[in-house]
Amino acid sequence: MICCGEQRETPKTSDKRREQSARYEASAKGRGVRAAYRHSAKGQAVQAKYTVSPKGRATTRRHAAKRRLTQKYRAYQAAYRVSEKGRAAQAKFRASAKAGRGQAKYIASDRGRATRAKYDASDKGRSAARAKCARRRALIRGVTCDEAEQIKAFYHQAQVQPRLRCFYCGRFVRKADRHVDHIVPLAKGGLHTLDNLAVACAKCNLKKHAKRPVQVGLLPMFSGTRAEASDGHV
Repeated sequence: MICCGEQRETPKTSDKRREQSARYEASAKGRGVRAAYRHSAKGQAVQAKYTVSPKGRATTRRHAAKRRLTQKYRAYQAAYRVSEKGRAAQAKFRASAKAGRGQAKYIASDRGRATRAKYDASDKGRSAARAKCARRRALIRGVTCDEAEQIKAFYHQAQVQPRLRCFYCGRFVRKADRHVDHIVPLAKGGLHTLDNLAVACAKCNLKKHAKRPVQVGLLPMFSGTRAEASDGHV
């Protein structure tokens, strides 16, 4: 029931109001008002709140995905990657702790494992694996008999000692989770010597992968250059 003086909004008047609103927003005055609001403290607070909301994040991802599909954006990205500034930015990011954490998270994900399995099964992956094994064997064979005995004893102590700390995070490590790690990876020029061996927990060793500790944000918890497998500390 409609009271006296009250007018029902018909679809025609509703469409008319939307059309007027659209014309106002497209006008110079409307654009100026919206720009002033966006730059105001209230507008920036509302925008910041929206940006961190689930709806705002979804909108940002949708716009970014749409932008990546454009030819202009692809051309810009290709030119930036080969530029001097782009190469420097990529090198800086790869050496950062954030990149190491992201890579470790990706390797542990289902998608990362599937990608790795596909690469290992390819001709390129098999060739790389054979070359890597050959390099490791050459480095390991280069140790003397005395060094080989000391390294063998180190591996044994790393498994039988009741209490050992991780060389990187300092936490006590269970026997099932202990890894013997090359502090400087063999792939990076490290040697298979006693001074380059450390006992690490599985989490730190998998995070470090084939990189130097500083590249993934791992810093040794002890002052020595190697981990000594003794009771209570490494």
